[in-house]
Amino acid sequence: AVLARVTGASSWRRACHHRAMDMLSCGTGGCIVAPMLPGPATSARVRLSPHSSASVGYWLPSAPWQVLTQLPPSGRVRHVVCRAALLGGASAALTVCAASRQGCQQRRLLGAKRSRLVGLVPRRSGATGEPEEGALSRAVAELQDRLPPDHPFSSNVGAIRRFLVARKLDVDAAIVMMDKHVAWRAENLPVRLTPDILAELRKGKFYILPGAKDFNGYPVVVVRSGLFDPKTRDLDTCIKAFIYLLEQSLAELGETGKFSIMYDRDGFSVRKNFDFDLLKAWAAIASDNYPERLASVALYPSGSVLAGLWSVVSVFFDPRTRAKIKMVQSEEELAKLIPKEALPPRYGGTSTYEFDPDMVYGTANFVAA
Repeated sequence: AVLARVTGASSWRRACHHRAMDMLSCGTGGCIVAPMLPGPATSARVRLSPHSSASVGYWLPSAPWQVLTQLPPSGRVRHVVCRAALLGGASAALTVCAASRQGCQQRRLLGAKRSRLVGLVPRRSGATGEPEEGALSRAVAELQDRLPPDHPFSSNVGAIRRFLVARKLDVDAAIVMMDKHVAWRAENLPVRLTPDILAELRKGKFYILPGAKDFNGYPVVVVRSGLFDPKTRDLDTCIKAFIYLLEQSLAELGETGKFSIMYDRDGFSVRKNFDFDLLKAWAAIASDNYPERLASVALYPSGSVLAGLWSVVSVFFDPRTRAKIKMVQSEEELAKLIPKEALPPRYGGTSTYEFDPDMVYGTANFVAA
């Protein structure tokens, strides 16, 4: 997402574009702001008209705007790089402030490119629709013929279907993905409920909503982003707790079962709670090891800030997963996804359930299978 502000305007305008955004700047100039995250670099490509000039710099909430370079009037594309490591915080922003001698001037931001995302994590490509059943069945048969008899998934048709769908029925790619998943499971499962993992689960940052089902009959996992604590949490412990909870939610669903997520943003602060590394790790684990398990995600309550953050982390999700993310702005919209009787009152529901760590984990001493 790119936030564009017109000089003299009273409010921020948001435009979600992956490749380009046109901005009409009325008056004497305008400013384009692209959110930044810690990493190797953030860059912008800017094209100015022969009558416009611009200043490119960065902004931090605790410091004044710092100019990186001045761009003279020209019709050429200029590429400006800002090292995010110099900024020291996830709330930084790369800004392009343009001025025109002609009053109203149209300018184009050709792309705010985050090299950390583009260079180090390739975008997953693929269709978001359901594959044709006949083609899927043929791919399943071919993949089964190519698996050795002692392969853990040789007779697991449900798992084979999920991995094939995740790789767009590419049998070779699905086999590679499954083999990596087998190795991952051997290394990471079962998750033993150690004291540090139990302490993480007891925080209530994510938990299964007991007995709750969405309108498609899938169990609901609540994620409370307002309780995220990136400055104090241990990343490895959080990841293991997340895997533990996923295994628990899927234990009784079979190989074709799915779950939904209610992503609660109540009390969320970008500066305090935005845990980029954890979200990136979660996305990688879910995409690579739990394909086609996610039914939907309701982001509630949503707004322009959330849209900007989602544009940053969505690059780590495959296209089918991104298509399942729903921005929910009101309790009425949320009730269309999850029945009110399954939701606690703070979400506009009638359920009396509130997460109680003593009730859920007070006597737990078991291991996730």
